[in-house]
Amino acid sequence: MAFKFRYESLLNYRRHLKDMAKVELARSMEQLQVAKEALESLTVEYNKATGRLNHSLREGITAQKLKNYTTYLGRLKEEISQKALQVAEWEEIVEKNRSALLEKDKEWKIMDKLKEKDFRKWVGEREAKERVALNEMAALRHGREFR
Repeated sequence: MAFKFRYESLLNYRRHLKDMAKVELARSMEQLQVAKEALESLTVEYNKATGRLNHSLREGITAQKLKNYTTYLGRLKEEISQKALQVAEWEEIVEKNRSALLEKDKEWKIMDKLKEKDFRKWVGEREAKERVALNEMAALRHGREFR
C-alpha cells in the first residue's frame, strides 16, 4: 500500500496558486523595468535638450527656436512626471504581488509540512506493522523448531 496524502488536491491547488503568483510578480517586475527604462530615456533626452538649448542661447537663437525648445522641454517635463507616476504605481503593484507570493508560499508550506508529517506517521505505522509481522513469523518459526 503506497502513501496517499489526504489533502493532495489542496496541496496541488496551493502550488498552482503559488506558481501563478510567481508569474504575476515576474510580469509586474518586467513592467516596472520597462517603465524605469522609459523614464531614464526621457530624463536623458531632457538633459540633452536642455544642454542644446543652453548652447544655442550662448551662440544666439531666434525667438521661434526658443519657443520650440521651451515647448519641447515643457512636454518632456510633463512626460517625465507622468512616467515617474507610472513607475511609482508599478512599484506598488510589484510590492503587492510580492506580498501575495509570500502569502501563497506560506499557505503551500503549511500543507507541505502536513504532508511530511503524515508521511512520517505512515512510515512509522508501516514499520510497526512490519515488526509485528516479523515477530509473528519468528515466533511461528521458532515454535516449529521445538516440536
